[in-house]
Amino acid sequence: MFFTMKKTCPISSLALSVSWLLWLCSLSVAFSQVKLILPQVHAELGQVVEIPVLVANFSNVKGMQFTLKWDSTHLAFQSVGNFNLNSLDVNDFGLVQTDQGILTFAWIDESLSGETLPDSAAIFSVTFQVIAQQDVASEVQIVNAPTLIEVTDGNEILGVEVHNGLVLIGNVVNTNEPFFQLKSDIWPNPFSDFCLMQFSFPTAQLVSWEIRDNRGKLCYQAPQQRVEGEWQINISSAYLSTAGTYYLYLHIGKESTMIRKLIYVP
Repeated sequence: MFFTMKKTCPISSLALSVSWLLWLCSLSVAFSQVKLILPQVHAELGQVVEIPVLVANFSNVKGMQFTLKWDSTHLAFQSVGNFNLNSLDVNDFGLVQTDQGILTFAWIDESLSGETLPDSAAIFSVTFQVIAQQDVASEVQIVNAPTLIEVTDGNEILGVEVHNGLVLIGNVVNTNEPFFQLKSDIWPNPFSDFCLMQFSFPTAQLVSWEIRDNRGKLCYQAPQQRVEGEWQINISSAYLSTAGTYYLYLHIGKESTMIRKLIYVP
């Protein structure tokens, strides 16, 4: 059976097997759209940056596959990790083309019980080294080749809505987003009592932020406020229940413009 072979077969065979399973499930596409989301993050030249793959409307999913693509002259692949799906591990990824900016992914829930995750949960993350030689906005995309974008609940192929991401390197600001300047990144990190992050907003913006755990569960949400000039986020350990990895989401207007990883060590 395919499920017992998964850990030893090549990724090309794995992708074909997932496609075969999806075809057998149904030739129809469900009306509910599963969302695959890559965030916009900021990074400095030479920095190591982690990009989570986020989901929404993710209910009773039993198999999925897609291709992740980026500009290999800007970002050098380091690793995949933070696996957040049943039976997901590094064997579900095709790594042979990462030097060309291509990562293939194909997964099946071996338990066949189906995975349900809250909106904004990360299913895994990809770590890159920034190797760009100048300030640039570098796109990270979920694409259909060489591995097709497909998601199934075991009964039918589900519709998929893709939101691609950007790595804003250096002093680049995406012109589609409100302008702000990062004065200091999260410090200290890891932290035990509190940490902070400082910004400057040349023009007034509506800003809010929230903290979610590694499975996307909301831990704390600050009310939206109008901000102009110097401003900072103060994060207290009182917002967090246990030691571990958390994510800070900064919202400007209706868009999530920044995500930062937090490590809480009591």
